[in-house]
Amino acid sequence: MVLVDDERPALEILKAMVHKRPDLEIVLATTRFQEAYAYLDGHGVDLLIVDLDLRVDSGYTLMGAVEPPTQIIVCTATDNQGSDSLLAGAIDYVVKMVEEERFNFAVDRALRQLELLEHEQANRVYPSSVAIQLETGNVYVNVRVDELVYARSDGKCTYLFLTEARELLARKLLRDLQQLLDPTDFIRVQKGFIVRRDAVSRYVPEPESKTKKWWVELNKEVICEWENSREKGKLPVGERYRYRVEKALSVR
Repeated sequence: MVLVDDERPALEILKAMVHKRPDLEIVLATTRFQEAYAYLDGHGVDLLIVDLDLRVDSGYTLMGAVEPPTQIIVCTATDNQGSDSLLAGAIDYVVKMVEEERFNFAVDRALRQLELLEHEQANRVYPSSVAIQLETGNVYVNVRVDELVYARSDGKCTYLFLTEARELLARKLLRDLQQLLDPTDFIRVQKGFIVRRDAVSRYVPEPESKTKKWWVELNKEVICEWENSREKGKLPVGERYRYRVEKALSVR
């Protein structure tokens, strides 16, 4: 688990409560936002306990750096802030300075949810086709998953770029589409992009960039003249997604 609180006394209290539990292991406890962000960008964790107010940045930024099944418990100054955090993906929240009994309740809840999600993931069968509601109206079409080359977020909708130059604008968030796709076949390469793994030909740096940027290039065989595609066969890799992309492509 990872603990993040920019106030050293509060962090030490959290550490002390965790150390009383033999079922928990701390891999990082820090007061520094950037250290936590860098760690979460490169490592998967089961549980993140984070303060919302980190001065240099928001705890919500760190919450966005993890993906399911990681569970998040938020430390807040007020119940109102805690309620808001639940809408952003936290499993529970505790108000500073938290009592040990309330802390353990939140942790137990998170561990139960983690176990449930891992069991569900291990036994889940992903569909070969998905029903997609078109943005233009109350019309649904069936899309075969193996025909999806990549998807791009477009506000509250998602562009689906399919084989044979077909494309759809779906009334569905990219994250909701991701839940329907087998993670062994599809990779989230950036906040706004998902790509089919076997559609990727290369993982390369941007040669003309002063700051190093990374991209995945699509196989020439799958690139089509899609009307609304701006990517020209090359998708950006987000910094916080690099570790997952490299692992999925067996780069590391």
